[in-house]
Amino acid sequence: MAQATGAGQGSGGSVGHDRNRYRHAARHLAECQSCDAGIEDYGDLPSHGQFLEVLKQKHGRKHGCWHLADS
Repeated sequence: MAQATGAGQGSGGSVGHDRNRYRHAARHLAECQSCDAGIEDYGDLPSHGQFLEVLKQKHGRKHGCWHLADS
């Protein structure tokens, strides 16, 4: 979940822009979740669940995104 920055936007973008980015991110997370069951060995990479834990630790305040991702 990259942060949008620009003149006059501070550390975020418009509410509508964030909502669109969050929908897009939630769709990607859902697609990754659906692929997770078919992966038997992640090798040196974290599992999908482990990746989500780290992502939520780093971006836990993005409640709008997590609401969409958990739906």
